[in-house]
Amino acid sequence: MAKNKISIAFCCLTLITTVGAEEPTAQKDAISIQPDTHMNIQNLLEEYLEDTGTPGAAVAYIEQGKTQLFCSGNMALNGKSVTEDTIFEIGSISKVFTTLALMDMVSRKEVNLDDPIEKYLPEMRCPELDGKKITLRHLATHTSGIPRMPNNFSPKDPSNPYHDYTAQCMYDYLQSCTLSGVPGDKFEYSNIGMGLLGHILSIQSKKSYEELIQTLIKKQLNMPNTMVRVNETRKANFSTGHHLMQPVSYWDLTGFAGAGALRSNIRDMANFLAANMGVLKSPLNQTMQNCHENQFYPMPGFAVGFGWMLSNSNSAEVIWHNGGTGGFRSYLGFNPKTQKGIVILSNSSDDWPDEFAQLMLDPDYKRPVIDKKLANSPEYLKQFAGSYEVVISSELPKQELQISVYGKQLASALSKGEVGMLYPESYGVFGVKGFPDGKVYCTFDDSGKISKIEARLLSSETLLWTATPNKAE
Repeated sequence: MAKNKISIAFCCLTLITTVGAEEPTAQKDAISIQPDTHMNIQNLLEEYLEDTGTPGAAVAYIEQGKTQLFCSGNMALNGKSVTEDTIFEIGSISKVFTTLALMDMVSRKEVNLDDPIEKYLPEMRCPELDGKKITLRHLATHTSGIPRMPNNFSPKDPSNPYHDYTAQCMYDYLQSCTLSGVPGDKFEYSNIGMGLLGHILSIQSKKSYEELIQTLIKKQLNMPNTMVRVNETRKANFSTGHHLMQPVSYWDLTGFAGAGALRSNIRDMANFLAANMGVLKSPLNQTMQNCHENQFYPMPGFAVGFGWMLSNSNSAEVIWHNGGTGGFRSYLGFNPKTQKGIVILSNSSDDWPDEFAQLMLDPDYKRPVIDKKLANSPEYLKQFAGSYEVVISSELPKQELQISVYGKQLASALSKGEVGMLYPESYGVFGVKGFPDGKVYCTFDDSGKISKIEARLLSSETLLWTATPNKAE
């Protein structure tokens, strides 16, 4: 359980966070979205764009069967305005399209969930552990034991890192892959695993990944603008991505297509959300419901469906997935009990859409309190940057923690892949974005240098880990 808590507390993008994130701003309380929901969403959207330096975004909000669309900002710095037709990269939200395609093929008896992957890759040696083979079900629920990223991922162009990772690269990796656990025994978010699933479905359907998805959704869900490759007629509507308020390259996913290659606009994504909520009637409604069913419980309050994440709090039950690429951030989620749902598409890598969504879907969620003076002090933040040795427990091996300055906050990354964003609450105290119960405390020695960092859960007063600066630092 300790390691699962670490993952929840320090995962971002697109790993396994419950929702929540924003750039540091002045101290704020939660913003009510009643009684004038329309005005509050539009105002809140504009506020987030201003606070985070995000050039533009689009939102679709559904409540009690009614859909509203909101747009704000520009497609690029000083560019054209974002409209309902503006196209964004949706990143890992592509995964729920991949699993929808899987479940559709299952319903047509074209594949079986418990088929071993080697059935579709007969020329390959597929990894297994303790005699247990990886199945399509394992890939779709992140329980295959395949790590998050392959060890032969070495992009030639860091600005477009997935472009040269082909299916052959994936085959080469699988031939020597060592599983992190027995298939079906534990949850470990895997980009390469979902990319492999998309590839297998393409092989079986004899369609490219793009053709597979478009055949499924174009007519049945009226989603003509959801694609992998943005053609010439639509390029004028393709927003530029941004990182730290600077334009960046698009990400082209080749072997990883099923994990995050899709682009879309808010009109299409509103239809996809409505269909998943049952508001838009479609032949795919039952298949979508099957995708939402709990398949694995990594920890209390968090479950996994087919591609989808399912989170429970005291006041909300949310079915969701988020996404991020080098210059875009997205969120898709809904609360079946309250019949509220939201899609957010942003042309910035800042992870504010997760928190925006939680404000809409969870009435008890409060925006974090941020010390604006500390957030605006590069010198204050720089003193925390560096490498640390982390002790989680006496039973687990030590890890390395890397902390770097990311705009007006800190990015923390554990050596096992978990990443988290930290925002300053007071001197030496940081909150963990997307995890209101988590806090990071820094202790200073007599010379003013950091001697120790601790991560804790406030509600249970649990110490998650302790870190000390590496001697080389």
